[in-house]
Amino acid sequence: MRRLFSLIALASAAFLAVSCFDDPEVETTPQAAITSFALGYYYVDVNDINYLGHDTVIAVREGGVMYPMTIDQLDNRIYNTDSLAYGSRLNAVTCNISSTGTVVYEYSDDPGLSYLYSSGDSIDFTRPLTFSVASTDGSFLRKYDFKLNVHKVFPDSLAWRRTDAGAFPSLSKPLAVVTGDSLYVIGTDSQGKTSMISCDIRTGRWSTPVPTEGLPSAPVQLTVRGKRFYCLCGTGLYVSGDAVGWSAAASGIRCLYAPQNSSEGTVWAATDDGWLAESDDMASWTPALELPEAFPADMAVTLTYPLQTVPSFTRTIVAGRTAGSGFISFWTKLSTDKGWTMIELPENSRYRLPALDSPAMIQYDGSLFAFGCGFDSFWQSRDNGITWYRCDRYIETWSTWNRYMQLPKALDGCTADFAYATDSYGGIWILTSNGQAWRGAINRLDKLK
Repeated sequence: MRRLFSLIALASAAFLAVSCFDDPEVETTPQAAITSFALGYYYVDVNDINYLGHDTVIAVREGGVMYPMTIDQLDNRIYNTDSLAYGSRLNAVTCNISSTGTVVYEYSDDPGLSYLYSSGDSIDFTRPLTFSVASTDGSFLRKYDFKLNVHKVFPDSLAWRRTDAGAFPSLSKPLAVVTGDSLYVIGTDSQGKTSMISCDIRTGRWSTPVPTEGLPSAPVQLTVRGKRFYCLCGTGLYVSGDAVGWSAAASGIRCLYAPQNSSEGTVWAATDDGWLAESDDMASWTPALELPEAFPADMAVTLTYPLQTVPSFTRTIVAGRTAGSGFISFWTKLSTDKGWTMIELPENSRYRLPALDSPAMIQYDGSLFAFGCGFDSFWQSRDNGITWYRCDRYIETWSTWNRYMQLPKALDGCTADFAYATDSYGGIWILTSNGQAWRGAINRLDKLK
């Protein structure tokens, strides 16, 4: 607090005008403080696409009460930690202020001109502001620096960028994994040799492709467990410390169910003799139960993540195409379960995930997202794979589904083989056999921005 030498005339005049109609024994105080601050209603411009595919702008009304303001009484600052939405119209907005004393405000770009605060004032929050409060006895004035934080980009949109810059080669049947700050991709080069290339996720720089050694054929599955790489070639499992030199680790494995988003915990596999086997070290495998009928036994996607209600428990999802079905089938297992349970829905349910070509699936932003070759669109599930909804950018009504999850336009209709992965910095990677390497991230989740 500081002694009042300026702005006091405006505040005192307001106090005297009120006190003329009040009891002459009005009590005054030397205290001056803003005790609460809340924005009123305002509009947010949202860029959208209508059903004709044309760009349009929708004005959405929001209440400032959804963005609490912090009042730092020690440093005399008022600010919001949760930024307002991108596109907020703030040039004429009311606010509700509670205080001990009389509040006045001043635009920093027009010093010397102050305004007595009223709850009905439309204030231009696009200009720099300061708020001051004068004590009722006229002895003190307290000045607050004011900062209204607004997102500079739309936080929910998914932004993509190409990272190859000619450095990512054309590799057929590519497979990708992330470990630490590096992305590793293995595939068959133009000479018919299996090669490995890596990328530093933080810088986006690619290494030089290196031919692998010790693999009898092109790998069909790739995973990381601990600090080791494992790949499946035919029915043989191979291990490597650097993804270049490989040696045999196990045999008789038809399909791996290694979580794509986790490098720890138990791994399951379908064996040649019709069993589901489990392993903690990827070397010794124990048959646990007979392979259930309709369980994906060729190519499958596996994800593991903690339960929202009990984070110490995990859920594992296995998804794959079943012969003769037009949909992706899902199996689930909690860490406390001994067996697997198939998620059953009516065959004619419109909420099932269709049998995408080369289906891919990630766990991202609290949901499951699936896509496939052709890169038409993302499909989203918010209930662990039970129901699915296409992320349609043309929807014109409010929805709990993320319509801003869109794939790169350059990949639309692309039928090349592809690999995919997610990194610990909030990124999604898509790598195609025709030499395209894309990294995308929701703005609010991207830690590399």
